[in-house]
Amino acid sequence: MVAVFLWQKISQSHFLRTFAAHFIRRIVNPSKYIKDHINQLIFKIRYTSPVYEQDVLAIRMSEEKIKGKRLKEFRKDFFSFTIKGKDDIYKYLFYILTLVLLVALPVMSLDVGVSDKEFCQQQLSEQLYEQLASGETPSDIFMNQNENFPSMDFLCYCIGKWLHIGNPYQLRHFIGALFAWGIILLAGGFLMKILNWRAAFFGSILLFISPRFLSQSFGNITDISFAFFYLLGTYEIFLFLSELPIVKWRRLIMIAVTTFLAVSVHTAGFVLLHYFFIFAILAYILSNPVRKIITSEYGINLAKLVGIVVGTIVVVYIADFLSPLHFLKISNVGLSNSVVKSTAALPTSQFLWEGTMTSSDTLGLSFLIKKMQITIPLVIIIGFFVHLFFIRTIVKETRIIGALLLYCAALYPLWSLYGTGSSVGDGWCIYLMVYPLLVMAAAAGFNGFISRVDDRYTNSVIVGGIFLLSFLPLRHVLFNQPCTGVYYNELAGGLHNVFGKYVIDENESVNRRACRWLLTHIQKNDERYADDTLPRIEIATDGGEVCPFFFRKDTNRIHVFHTEFSNRDSVRWDYFISFIDRIPPQKLRTEWGDSIQPIKSLMVDNKPIAIIIKAEVDTSFVVNDTLVTTEPIETQNKVKKTSLR
Repeated sequence: MVAVFLWQKISQSHFLRTFAAHFIRRIVNPSKYIKDHINQLIFKIRYTSPVYEQDVLAIRMSEEKIKGKRLKEFRKDFFSFTIKGKDDIYKYLFYILTLVLLVALPVMSLDVGVSDKEFCQQQLSEQLYEQLASGETPSDIFMNQNENFPSMDFLCYCIGKWLHIGNPYQLRHFIGALFAWGIILLAGGFLMKILNWRAAFFGSILLFISPRFLSQSFGNITDISFAFFYLLGTYEIFLFLSELPIVKWRRLIMIAVTTFLAVSVHTAGFVLLHYFFIFAILAYILSNPVRKIITSEYGINLAKLVGIVVGTIVVVYIADFLSPLHFLKISNVGLSNSVVKSTAALPTSQFLWEGTMTSSDTLGLSFLIKKMQITIPLVIIIGFFVHLFFIRTIVKETRIIGALLLYCAALYPLWSLYGTGSSVGDGWCIYLMVYPLLVMAAAAGFNGFISRVDDRYTNSVIVGGIFLLSFLPLRHVLFNQPCTGVYYNELAGGLHNVFGKYVIDENESVNRRACRWLLTHIQKNDERYADDTLPRIEIATDGGEVCPFFFRKDTNRIHVFHTEFSNRDSVRWDYFISFIDRIPPQKLRTEWGDSIQPIKSLMVDNKPIAIIIKAEVDTSFVVNDTLVTTEPIETQNKVKKTSLR
């Protein structure tokens, strides 16, 4: 009786009937229920979901503008092959350049040397991997990394370990080159979105001819990966702003994922959330009529937008908290102090700056600005000032909200450090964070100049002048490999005038080539290498700890050790490798270079940056507990030839 009564009640109620059918479907066929929900989720991610109601479109624009916007979204800008427009030639040049660089940059990175910083990061990653693999608690040295634990270095080490790659540094350089290519491609795409293909091509060229940008890309996997995620996050925020009032779920996912990846490398990535919140609200206010501000639709949709942005920010914080390596980071980082925190734990180093040996913990924002000024090609400096001169023309060609976002992304990191007294370490984290945006500003400046003139022949002269100014840095990048990062300034008169004033090869890009040259020389010319009865060949160097790594396969015949150049006469060695940045500035011109006759000098712009010296007389060695003194190998060869006669 009870069952009959319930069935009558269910059949009479539409709600209960629907609920019962839904409940039965879930019990009878749960896999279909789950599959339907998954398909709905995939559909929401793949296709545009108008989070705002239709009345938002009516607030913002007329029906004709709505149709125009929707048609514009379906334009195939990146896949239309025509030569009808005057901008098409730059599109094809951009395609060709990026394809060439996709091959050229990884190849250029393979012969780059290894810095002490990179060597230390590799050792830390190896130590952490061994501790985690054995189930041990990571030591205090990793806790002291604070907010800047080198997660990208650790990931590169894991990849090399799992793939059994013998030279982990070449893998790091290869991945860094891909990140550099990604920044060049992204900067070009960004400029194409806000301006045109001409600006995209200019931006890509100017980034490629930036010597210090390429050098740090190859040998600084942490900072170049962060720079890529920072630029990508800014680009995704720009796309989000341009798509309003339509909110795409996949855009929100991209912003959250990109910001999380940036934060996992440096805490300065949190500023992307800053930009996201401020510019989303600002874009809503600027794009909707002020007279509608008192309407309920205006307030409701503004509340929706705030909820979407805040929800994305919360997701990023939760993802960062749940990340596998979060326990190695201090989590008291907010949006306002993230840039300052990212520089707080940078390691201290000593290097030559303005003629004196300086500790990096005493240098602040002024040092970083000077560093940008003296290591940037002249053509980019000119383009930046041209941008300031034609800024009204440039802003007219873009949406003002997009221009404001780019200016903020370039200047906010510098502004946040102003007046804090914070040390910037070696400065490369903030340098690479800001530099691509400054280059984009220079490219936009040249494009604005050409747009303002708008004369076929005059524009040809302007483009020719840009390529002429780019010739010297392009020559330096192409012909001084792998020493791309060697100090470069067109106004300083070359390396000759900066000896003893600044670091010449800050990223130590030449040590691999020097060590490999000496190894090849020994294998071909030194008879002791093939004779196991003789003692090992002694190689002394004032280079970093990584130098023995380049002789790792020949340790049975070669021993490498470190000593200062000034102490070379007090120790036994057969060959000595010396690097210019290891010599005190007051001794560079008196005890190094011209005063010594090396067997090999590695030159850049006709100045040595590394030399290899051979001992004039071979040192003593022991045979059967008897001290034997040998003559120079050249003398031994002469004696053998005489006896044969």
